[in-house]
Amino acid sequence: MKTSMNQSHRSVSFHKHSAAPMIALTIALTIALRTTLLITLSVSPYGLAASLQVTDYRGANIRLEKPAQRIIALAPHIVENLFSAGLGDRIVGTVEHSDYPEAAQALPRIGSATTYNLEKILALQPDLVIQWLSGSHITVTQQLERLKLPVYVDDPSTENDIMRSVRDFATLGGTTPFAQNAIKQFQHDMKTIPRPEHPRLEVFYQVWANPLMTVNGNHIISRILERCGGHNVFAALPARAPIVSLEALIKANPDVILIEAQATPSAIQAYPWSHITLLKAVSAQRIVKIDRNILVRPTFRIAEGTQRVCTQLRRTALQ
Repeated sequence: MKTSMNQSHRSVSFHKHSAAPMIALTIALTIALRTTLLITLSVSPYGLAASLQVTDYRGANIRLEKPAQRIIALAPHIVENLFSAGLGDRIVGTVEHSDYPEAAQALPRIGSATTYNLEKILALQPDLVIQWLSGSHITVTQQLERLKLPVYVDDPSTENDIMRSVRDFATLGGTTPFAQNAIKQFQHDMKTIPRPEHPRLEVFYQVWANPLMTVNGNHIISRILERCGGHNVFAALPARAPIVSLEALIKANPDVILIEAQATPSAIQAYPWSHITLLKAVSAQRIVKIDRNILVRPTFRIAEGTQRVCTQLRRTALQ
């Protein structure tokens, strides 16, 4: 009997001893699992709703319960930046002239950058609408929000703004890692553009010939010119895309005139300033063609546009 009890005691003692490491292991695994779950929730786009919250360019907080799956982009540059954010396949509708990248050309159209068809927008059942502030009135935003549609108002005008927009789009779509890679590439591309060493050149950028239209200092084109050793002769005007007179252009007397790359010789001959040799740019034949879309649209393609402008201004300065 005593032997049996001793055997029983030894058996119990053995189980207690062997259970200790198992309990410790269980506790460790539980803590690890909870930690992993908390980390996952904090970074996963399908986790905490707070991770899907951003502030748009009017200062409004945009919050989604889950990553956007059906997005409407109400400007061509928004389409490009959505593709840069890894969300091109979630765009269900856009506006005229949304032609880049090539896949954007097949997207359904719901109007222009200034006039939208609200019925078409509703029919596409979007869970996020991204609107361009400079291209539409605030009442349009209010109309969309009254229809219970989440609206992000976008208005980038600097390199940092472009990166912010792409980052915000990725946050709302749950594609942050993809966007971060695109942003790093853009930063690298901009850093590799050499700084100018030539004297500053006065530049007139022509948006439109009739009426004569340009941009002011708040436009991203002006910042590109400054980076490339140029200065926008109409930077001080209050409107972002002002109409200027021929007299004002003659008075400004730019060293260089930038025009649309697709301008034909006959079209250039028809420009109101083309025969005015009082203009330094005309007399010296410093008329430079540049693709408008890689300058006007605030997208990552401005790295390419900046490179081209810098190259052209450098060549012009050396003439």
